[in-house]
Amino acid sequence: MDTDESLIWLQAGYELNAEQAGELQSRLAVDPNDFEARAKLLGYAQRELHWESRESHLLRDSLLWCIEHQPSADLHTSGSLHPDSSPSLRAEVCSLWRAAIARDPDNLAVLRNAGLGFFGARELESARATFAELERRDPQNAAWPSWTARCLTWSSKSAKDSALALAAYERALALEQPRHADTLWQAAESALRCARHDRARELALELLDAARARELGWMRGNAHYHGHRILGLVALIDDDLASAERELVESARTVGSPQLDSFGPELDLANALLQRGCADSVVEFLELCTRFWKRDLLNVWIAAIRAGQRPQLDKLPFPFEVGPELRDD
Repeated sequence: MDTDESLIWLQAGYELNAEQAGELQSRLAVDPNDFEARAKLLGYAQRELHWESRESHLLRDSLLWCIEHQPSADLHTSGSLHPDSSPSLRAEVCSLWRAAIARDPDNLAVLRNAGLGFFGARELESARATFAELERRDPQNAAWPSWTARCLTWSSKSAKDSALALAAYERALALEQPRHADTLWQAAESALRCARHDRARELALELLDAARARELGWMRGNAHYHGHRILGLVALIDDDLASAERELVESARTVGSPQLDSFGPELDLANALLQRGCADSVVEFLELCTRFWKRDLLNVWIAAIRAGQRPQLDKLPFPFEVGPELRDD
């Protein structure tokens, strides 16, 4: 799949001001098929809406035009739908992607973008079927089984679907050189959910090795945190509270990441240990987390625990996961 400039145009749109966006709209009045203007306006509309649960006519019109007229473009790999997009927009997006596949069924770029479009619209069965077809046609690309696994994880947390997800992640890991930290992380989570505890431990240890030995960029903080967190959850399942407490505290020694800094750490291990009376280690964990997440909220929990209470530790769930790289090799 050849690359194009559309993703660059989309990203340039994030930097536009209202006057520049107006100039692009004037260009479209002259030439409605100006793809560069459409792509930049889509980026501008996404930036203006940020993560708010609303949508604009500009975003809707730009996105639908790009799907209908440029379905193989790289900009579709960026994820253009907010998770709270209206049902009508999600339905239109899926309808256009089905039409695009029907027009050009042998185009792998169209299939890739359609799969991502279905996933973004939460048409998970359609997304899963599309990624399965991509895996059949392009069996050496690790992205496709990774996305299949994500579809399974999003559609169900059952042990059966988690086992299928783990098998898909294992197929991806067999193709990845080096094995991606995000794939190791998600595979370990799936292994936990289907009670493959030994495999979860193995994957978590490999994830921590990657965090120590490789340049992972912003993913390093996630790898450190979740590697130790998963080891702690496995230890808790084995009733090894001392090891679970050590892993909990070590997990919070992460350098942070965009996800951890913005949306906070998963608190399942901390909450489970707190409810079992391990207050000191949970307080130490929460104190360490104040370096990168909501200090005021964490301090409320710390004060409550020190006063002898056992509050339920929870946070608003982050609706996205780190996605696999989309590669052509």
